[in-house]
Amino acid sequence: MFIYMKKFLFTIAIFLSYNVSAFAADLSVVAPANISDSNPFTVLVNLNTGGVLINSVDVTISYPKDILLFKGYKEENSIKKLWLAPPTEALGSIHFSGIIPGGVDGVYDPDKHGLQPLPIIELLFSAKNDGQGDFTITGSNILQNDGFGSTLSHKINNATINIARSPISIDEEIQLEKNTLDVNPPEPFILEYIKASFFSKTPAMVMFSTTDIESGIEKYQIKERNDSWKDIASPYPVRKALLQKDLEIRALDFSGNAREARIEIPGLLSSLQLFVILILGVICYFIYFVVKRKR
Repeated sequence: MFIYMKKFLFTIAIFLSYNVSAFAADLSVVAPANISDSNPFTVLVNLNTGGVLINSVDVTISYPKDILLFKGYKEENSIKKLWLAPPTEALGSIHFSGIIPGGVDGVYDPDKHGLQPLPIIELLFSAKNDGQGDFTITGSNILQNDGFGSTLSHKINNATINIARSPISIDEEIQLEKNTLDVNPPEPFILEYIKASFFSKTPAMVMFSTTDIESGIEKYQIKERNDSWKDIASPYPVRKALLQKDLEIRALDFSGNAREARIEIPGLLSSLQLFVILILGVICYFIYFVVKRKR
């Protein structure tokens, strides 16, 4: 009887510890409670993992689009990650997804005790109208670094913001816009060409990535020859061509600043091969012409 009682108590302890750990993690939106001007401000997305190693985050946040403008994002004070989908805005929602190779369970701060929550991303906003609204996490999926891709159970902490700006003159508003404008382009980047094997169904690819400290990367665009710019994502499939061609890809930040990079894509035939083929063609035509005249 005593043995069965020990097993029962052990099972209860396991169950309780599981539930405690399941609710120890929380994903939070940290935003200023009140905004009194049109200066850009940051909204931090924090993750307390509860001591569990995680390697993937996928989050969607809605914000009050009627009173706020989304201005981009910052990464300099956040955990390093590889973006699967960098922060993008659509219809009042911001979505981002990234992986953290090797996993992480917190950050160390020498001025504080124990591991601190993970700063996932800093989102940038500015006020456009007075009023009150909420930052609400409408979707989140966090994966543990356990080799199985287990989902980390977590609580959600949303935030409320109140906008009550002091009246300013038109000149002051113009000066404020100038002082807060991001005029620096994204960081320089390199285009990497990945050649497809001869019998492969997978096309050749061009891979690229860069960062922008002040407002984040909004999109990438490509231009071929005299075509207009079009939006793309990395990796970008490259169609086979007979001759070499040049590709131009640019990164645009949320303030419209651009950084460009170029790459030469080899064709199926090199310039030398094409020249040899032309010479052989001319020779064959000349021989055919001579033989035909003799007949």
